Amino acid sequence: MGDKKDKDNIKGIGKTQKTSSVSKVDGVEEVQKVEKAGAVTRSAGVAKTSGGSQALRYQDREKLFGMVEEEALNLFRNSKLPEEQKRLIREAVKMAIDSALIEEDGETEEHSDKD
Repeated sequence: MGDKKDKDNIKGIGKTQKTSSVSKVDGVEEVQKVEKAGAVTRSAGVAKTSGGSQALRYQDREKLFGMVEEEALNLFRNSKLPEEQKRLIREAVKMAIDSALIEEDGETEEHSDKD
């Protein structure tokens, strides 16, 4: 920025333009505190998907959660995110998985609160 070469290329300074006045800022509303989100509840029915995608079954829940933890370790290995944010991300992914799980015949809602 302070190179002599740059200074040699300056031919002059043009006339400055007048600016308009800055208008007064109206009142700023107070920001409300962000609250913690509640648990995701399972929907009563899930539409059948066409194509090659496999439905997420409740029996696979613990395996999926293990995969989430394993991938999170790899993903966050060199991350500078605070541990609390890493935990929140892992929990959000688990909540998304929980919301997509379907119950097989004979399963009950007693599974919905396990972690």
